[in-house]
Amino acid sequence: MFRVLMGMIMAVLCLAFPEDPARGEVRPGSREIQAIARGLAEVDSLLGAGDPGQAVLVGSALHDRWAGDPLYGWQIAGRLGLALSRAGRNEEAVPLLETAVLGNPVDARLHRNLAFSLRSLGRRGRALTEYQTVVDLAPADASARLEYGHTLMEFGDLRRAGEEFLLADRLCGGCPEAKAALANVAIAREDWAAAVGPLGDLWLRQGDPGLRKRLASALFRTGRPDSVIGLLGGIGLADLDGDECRLLVQAEEALGNDAAQSLRLIHAATGNRPLPAGLLADGVFWAKVASNLLAAGEPAGALEAADRSVSLDPDNAIYRNNRVAILLELGRESEAREEWARVLALDPGLAGKEPSR
Repeated sequence: MFRVLMGMIMAVLCLAFPEDPARGEVRPGSREIQAIARGLAEVDSLLGAGDPGQAVLVGSALHDRWAGDPLYGWQIAGRLGLALSRAGRNEEAVPLLETAVLGNPVDARLHRNLAFSLRSLGRRGRALTEYQTVVDLAPADASARLEYGHTLMEFGDLRRAGEEFLLADRLCGGCPEAKAALANVAIAREDWAAAVGPLGDLWLRQGDPGLRKRLASALFRTGRPDSVIGLLGGIGLADLDGDECRLLVQAEEALGNDAAQSLRLIHAATGNRPLPAGLLADGVFWAKVASNLLAAGEPAGALEAADRSVSLDPDNAIYRNNRVAILLELGRESEAREEWARVLALDPGLAGKEPSR
């Protein structure tokens, strides 16, 4: 607070005595001040146009000539520092941004620019201090609170980060940036129930497949397999990715009373229809599909899935044991005995036990 008050006093003094020749200040109305104003405006324009390199050149020329001016020097330093930061030259930007903050310590934007450069350099401790100053000076700035929250997350302070993201969410009226931050901090805390709301909001707004997958995962982890099937079950298999298909099968396994998704997966595989990359070579996946189909009273489809898993890993006793159960369910006892012999050859510890459905 003392630092802020002193900055306000110095700023007032600079404005009150702008024409002291003994101090070498630029006089209002002079051609010099007009040149400075034009230069600062050009830097702003170049930054707005996404040309930080040219902005650095213009800002450097101003800084070379007017860096020592007590009224305008810190303003030039701030603009040049911002241009350097935007150009990825944060090591050079920080001293200039520090000069700007000293020149006007009550300007939240200057503190925020400094905080960003410090964070980019990995100086998270100082960045955190600057962001705290930013939100003190501009408590209604949602984007600043988001940056502050992300820095808190990097420190592992997930509780305070979540508080900042909630504030930002209220301030920005539920903007996508705040919803994404809330989802990320909830996932980092493994609070899947808290992640569902913001992920669902983002999915409805943006329809991004990556968001859909994260939402499906959060729903499954919160014990809502029916919602997973509701979200993914109506989408074409070619439009899902492998993880989403695995979630569908896991959701059916959790419900235990329906295997419509497992059935359409095995039909797609046997019908040579497009499936997400990696599924055809995933023996565990097809073993789960087989288990779901058998439990749902679909032994024919279950056998097709079991055959696929066995073909991918012929020496897997579990896969072959599952196949035995399916063959028995189909009434194909002779084949089941032959398969059981293969199981015993792979796992002699099962000797003396009887194969069962």
